[in-house]
Amino acid sequence: MDYELGKFIKQLRTEKGFTLNALSKEIGYSDAYISMVENGKKKKPSLDFLLKLSDILEVDIRKLTNLSNHIDVDLAQIDKLTKLGENKAAVMDKLIQKRKTSMLDESEKDMFLNLQREIYTIREDLKSMLARAKEKEREKNIQEIEKEEREAITYELHSILTRNASVYFKGRLLDRDYKEFLLDLLERSIKEGE
Repeated sequence: MDYELGKFIKQLRTEKGFTLNALSKEIGYSDAYISMVENGKKKKPSLDFLLKLSDILEVDIRKLTNLSNHIDVDLAQIDKLTKLGENKAAVMDKLIQKRKTSMLDESEKDMFLNLQREIYTIREDLKSMLARAKEKEREKNIQEIEKEEREAITYELHSILTRNASVYFKGRLLDRDYKEFLLDLLERSIKEGE
């Protein structure tokens, strides 16, 4: 999946005539980062990166999020708010045109003000949804890093207990006899479990 996203981005970038350097300057991400995404070496690019690419390369954000497995974003809700905003903006445009040619009556003025407020609310809702999606993305990245760090410091228990190193349990230094006792206990429990 990562490689599909990378191939798609590279194809779009070249079709639009962007070099890595030019695209980097446009979206504010390094050439190296973009290259890693294009070559499938970056597991899951950030939502911010995808949003900027979507804008610059003129591609639907849903296509990019689907290819990158960004399911956390409630795209249906964003679509709904976007369409609602577009509809209200169209009515607003008509009122603005009417205002240019003549004066609005009181009900149209009220409608105009209400639409302004609703469009502002929609815009704020979209901003907060994107902020929540970015926060979820950040939390996921932190969890993945913590998992990788835990896996990186995993040791084989037998190796630890047979070394001539200091081993502690709840702040207490285990002497050689206690380490041998633990090894014996573990070996017996493993044999019983087989």
